[in-house]
Amino acid sequence: MTIDKHSCINRATALLEADSEESLRYAALELRMCIETLTYEKLRSMSAMIPESVLRTWQPPQAVKALLEFEPDGDRTFEIYAGVEEEYGIPAKERKFIGRHNSLKLKWLRKHYNKLGNFLHAPMPSAGDVGDAGSLREYLSEVVKDLREPLASSIFGGGMRDVYTFDCTECRSQVVVNAAAAKKSHRAVCFNPQCRAEFFASIDEAGEAVFQLIATKFECSMDGCAGLMSIENRLLDVGIRMVCPACGLPHEIVERHWAYGPVER
Repeated sequence: MTIDKHSCINRATALLEADSEESLRYAALELRMCIETLTYEKLRSMSAMIPESVLRTWQPPQAVKALLEFEPDGDRTFEIYAGVEEEYGIPAKERKFIGRHNSLKLKWLRKHYNKLGNFLHAPMPSAGDVGDAGSLREYLSEVVKDLREPLASSIFGGGMRDVYTFDCTECRSQVVVNAAAAKKSHRAVCFNPQCRAEFFASIDEAGEAVFQLIATKFECSMDGCAGLMSIENRLLDVGIRMVCPACGLPHEIVERHWAYGPVER
């Protein structure tokens, strides 16, 4: 069986024409796989910049979330034109249409990918009526309609972009971040799904960037020990345990406390 975006939606369309609830559930499966192939097609167009672990491990909603962290406009539709400039810096008077990229919106993807998945499981005995076949067919037909534009795209990848790269301090994986996105959000995230460390991006006017792990340092409570323990801010919570790297004394966060003061005017 061929699994690509066009084969999946063609099988789904044929299954919708069959008069059985079983065929509708198989249609839901085909549409879910169509969404997956569309998502990974976008990611593979950027495979030189996004680690293979994203393509292998993550489900489409997670993968698109990572894609948008790298490229904030990654789920937007765009057209590309090309022309010869008569004068440098002035748009060409005559331009040729190159192609159009119709993308799935993240909100749409998250909603319908999860909803389609609900039809692929046996209902709980206590769940009662999960809806009639007519309503299911109507819903699946709407999903097919929404997928037509992305499937008709003549451009499948992203555009040209500047990037920053650095080694993650936590897992040593290479982190790649869109330069424009980093300047706007002052943030970068490790793509390693087992890490996901977050960094603050400090970028000067010349475009030089410094990335620092967003973490809090804690002093060891042992008398005479100058050890420091570091915990990523996203992981901070009551009950988190840490061990001093200098003396080995274990610690535990037992309460939250924020310090503040007046702002100088």
